[in-house]
Amino acid sequence: MAIKPRSLDTFQTRSTLNLNGKDHEYFALSKLNADDKLKQLPIAHKILLENMLRFEDNASVTKDDVQAILNWDAKATPAHEIQLIPITPQNNLCILHLFNSYRLF
Repeated sequence: MAIKPRSLDTFQTRSTLNLNGKDHEYFALSKLNADDKLKQLPIAHKILLENMLRFEDNASVTKDDVQAILNWDAKATPAHEIQLIPITPQNNLCILHLFNSYRLF
């Protein structure tokens, strides 16, 4: 059974994509208005970032967690621990959107 995200959507990235008459929810990184920062992130970090936006609840995932990923510096010593909530195959749509939207970054 898939985990139903209950995001606070602090960054207002929640979006809907309709495929074959069925709505699918995803969190669009393009709505973060942080293109320069997103260009610096490896694809794995972008997937993690979408996951953080999806599960932001101000308990297990906070606004600071999202900011920590956006401000990631490969040369810096890690200073912020985050929690990953794995997605299920039913939720792979977010990864598909991510690859299509940011394949140039």
